[in-house]
Amino acid sequence: MLKKLLFLLFSISFSTSLFAQIQLGNDSLLIDYSNPTEYEIAGITVTGIRFLDESALKTLSGLKVGDKVKIPGDKMQKAIENLWKQGILTDVKIVANRIEGKLIFIE
Repeated sequence: MLKKLLFLLFSISFSTSLFAQIQLGNDSLLIDYSNPTEYEIAGITVTGIRFLDESALKTLSGLKVGDKVKIPGDKMQKAIENLWKQGILTDVKIVANRIEGKLIFIE
């Protein structure tokens, strides 16, 4: 009975950690949301806009190249909230396109 209980607990904890990992971009980009990691923003790309200024949106987000951010963390959430508050965008999301060591490139 004890062996079954231990096996069940191990199975649940193992499967939970697998679901906590979110794969973004390509197959080699893996972010573990159960383990916050600090990165430096190395690049910001704005896509999906036609009539808005990219620089203005970057400024409104509050994020800039060189900023240190934790993933997951409050700065990314705050950036999304800052853009939503403007009421000019219909969809706002931040995607990690590439990670090189402690550098992150976001879109």
